[in-house]
Amino acid sequence: MLAFRVAIIVACILSGMAIAGCQVMNRLSTVTTTDAEGVQDDLHAFGRFDPPPPEIALMDPRPAASVQVNPADAAAADELSALLRRTERFDVLSEGDRFAGYRLAGRVAGFTVTASKPKENLFTKTLEKLMDYDVDDTSNFVDAACDVALRLVDAESGAALVTDSLTWQRTDAMKVFGVRASGWADETARTLELGAADRAKILRLAFDALLRRMLPEIDRAVLEIEGDL
Repeated sequence: MLAFRVAIIVACILSGMAIAGCQVMNRLSTVTTTDAEGVQDDLHAFGRFDPPPPEIALMDPRPAASVQVNPADAAAADELSALLRRTERFDVLSEGDRFAGYRLAGRVAGFTVTASKPKENLFTKTLEKLMDYDVDDTSNFVDAACDVALRLVDAESGAALVTDSLTWQRTDAMKVFGVRASGWADETARTLELGAADRAKILRLAFDALLRRMLPEIDRAVLEIEGDL
């Protein structure tokens, strides 16, 4: 009878471990497929803008533009300048260049990266020991939110031609973002600190999404002004 009870207990433990293992593997599968699609799609589309209208593409020279970010943010300005060049619509000059006919004014209104580390239980700890597999490293989720705004300004008149803003928000595994953050000892949700390069990655994706959305209006505004010259 004792041996029978021991067998039942062992079977229950193994069954629980198997269920937990399936749950862990399912969660990891979700991280690398469904949940990863948001950021992966953004990364795939990054910098691939629709070509400019023929009227702008044939301009020689192209309209000159400069980039300005307030409050001053060198990383954001660099990312925005690189994106504006990729649109193939402007000759991008340095900030404050008096020959720039247009100014793309940017603003980072908010930037937060939060994460929560799932609490371990007996089964995940046992799985880690049996499988030599760190469950935590693959189940760290990152919540990134970046509020950005852009305004295309006629440098001569100071008139705002096109304005728009966007909240870029994604929740994915940290490895999907391709970023590193410290401070995982606390198991509650918290704001994480990113290095300059990793912060630039998120700024890049946020500005890319907003600029892509604004391009049709930018084209119309530029054609209206350039057509009057």
